[in-house]
Amino acid sequence: MSESHIELRQKRSLTDVINATFGFIRANVRIIAKTLAFIVGPVAFLSLAAGLFLTVSLDISNADRILQDLSSGYILGMIGAGAIVLVVTTVAGFLLTVATVSIVRLYDEHGPGAIALDDVWGEMKTHGPTLLLIAVMVFFALVLPYPLQLIPCLGPIVYLAWALYAQTVFTITYSVCVFEQKSGWSAFQRSRELLRDHFWQSLGVYLIANFLAQILAAGASLPAGVASFIAAFFAWGDETTSQSIAVAVGAFYAVLVLVGVALLMITIIAMSFQYFNLVERREHAGLRQRVEEMADRAGVPDPVSSANAPDRRREDTEVHTETDPPVEAQDKGSLEPPHLGEEDDGDSGPDRWRRSDTDAT
Repeated sequence: MSESHIELRQKRSLTDVINATFGFIRANVRIIAKTLAFIVGPVAFLSLAAGLFLTVSLDISNADRILQDLSSGYILGMIGAGAIVLVVTTVAGFLLTVATVSIVRLYDEHGPGAIALDDVWGEMKTHGPTLLLIAVMVFFALVLPYPLQLIPCLGPIVYLAWALYAQTVFTITYSVCVFEQKSGWSAFQRSRELLRDHFWQSLGVYLIANFLAQILAAGASLPAGVASFIAAFFAWGDETTSQSIAVAVGAFYAVLVLVGVALLMITIIAMSFQYFNLVERREHAGLRQRVEEMADRAGVPDPVSSANAPDRRREDTEVHTETDPPVEAQDKGSLEPPHLGEEDDGDSGPDRWRRSDTDAT
């Protein structure tokens, strides 16, 4: 099956970015599936196990006991299990982010169909520490201003606005770290510079990509939700089947978490395309690269060497002037009459003809 190459460094509208995102996923579905199964999957499975433990330990057929039996540590156990789910899900999401940006970089280098799982893992080890620093910055950027939500009326609005801004900037920062070899604050500043004139388009890409990911996650987890609902409906009120209800609900929760983590890839890929879009609009790097490639195929001389050609001609002229005497000087030297008595015997020039006439008389 032939796969057409998707140009990364290209100006795109919001709609074009979303279309390119799904085209990229279709072109790299095999390596994406392998990455999810062998790299992100094992970590995400821990989230599945923790979610099952959380819901199995919750006897949803006897909710009154949960509220009354606070002294037995039952609630603390639930909180602990929930914390495990949150931590493991966060780690899985970070691994997926690093893997996704690594796949985009390898695609830029090798093209479609030429990416191996070992290459993805190697890229993840290379860029993982740098992206971990960005992830820590994102965490503090979202957690430290969280008390703003306690302010009546305007507090939640202000925090939501800041959270959207921070998520948009930092998601672009991941691509800056990988493709421009920047890290930390310098990568964040570079992202802000790129977003200076195109923030609203970038925010639109982020929101639409997240919305589509949520819609797809809901659709993918719908069968598990229906099965869980049916199992809970027929087993509700039966104490002997309370564990079955918990397992069904836990399975639904785990599928929802796993699918949500996997579909995070849509947002990361979309923002990677938006990064290239911003760079192209600001610096025209892709256009220059394509012009140079066309010039190389057509055999056109390098523009830099062509621009320096007049300087080389001027230098050659100066060297020629220093080594060779002027033409005027050569002509004057050749027209000077010879001095009599030195090398000439007097029989040259007009005197020779006058002497010939005298001798004849």
